[in-house]
Amino acid sequence: SLHREEPAMHATTEDLTVLLQDEGGTDVRSIDFDEMAANINRFAPGTDLGPLLAQLPGGDCSVPHWGYVIDGAFTVHYTDGQQETVTAGQLFYMQPHHDRLTTNDGVVLAEFSPADDARQLFGHIASIMQAAG
Repeated sequence: SLHREEPAMHATTEDLTVLLQDEGGTDVRSIDFDEMAANINRFAPGTDLGPLLAQLPGGDCSVPHWGYVIDGAFTVHYTDGQQETVTAGQLFYMQPHHDRLTTNDGVVLAEFSPADDARQLFGHIASIMQAAG
């Protein structure tokens, strides 16, 4: 049988596709590993994703995320009023229907999401960002 080139199952930050980047230090990069999208997300101090997530269909993010905080901390806010703060060295599961993510001092995290859902999510975010100009 012929050897078929398999997609890489490891990557450095430089190998990832940039999904979101701004001068303030936000940097979101992604690669698909089979059924999962793997991201390295860097959010600058003072980031509040609430205004962005409010513009998604349904007014929140309906995609579940699993991950690990490499550095810093963030707080995730849910539509039912619950919130959780996750800090460096902690694993997390972010349930669907979160409507804000905030960080006071900045955060770097690895995040895993179902690839198809993540693609759709970042498609929406890209069109929101374009509309904002």
